Amino acid sequence: MSTGRRIPRRASAGRHGRLAVPAIAADVLRRPGRPLDAATRASMEQRFGQDLGDIRLHTDAAAVQSAEALSARAYTVGRHIVFGPEGYAPQAPAGRQRLAHELTHAIQQRGGGGADLSSAQREGEARRAAHSVATGAPMPAI
Repeated sequence: MSTGRRIPRRASAGRHGRLAVPAIAADVLRRPGRPLDAATRASMEQRFGQDLGDIRLHTDAAAVQSAEALSARAYTVGRHIVFGPEGYAPQAPAGRQRLAHELTHAIQQRGGGGADLSSAQREGEARRAAHSVATGAPMPAI
């Protein structure tokens, strides 16, 4: 299940080699967001084998609006995960899967994996990680 979409990229990177994002997303990403709650963080850190303390969640009305504008249930830019109308719901199976999918993208973007992968391969990794969290299967390498 694909739970997010890639943010459309401009033809070229901006100043300093950074990728430009649409204005509506940039507005949300300028906000601090909030960390994962303690229980979810502990559970996901155990599954991923990575420190997730730097992850910032965006769940307010502006975040929802930006995800809707991008036709995404959720999207990830660096350490920021922005949730759409279905929201951040780690207590629900679908919400845990969505979170695991987006956490995979955050790990990929921070250099933890996926740098040499195609978009389709990165999405495949995210789907496999989400499936692993949902079923308790071993976590794939990221």
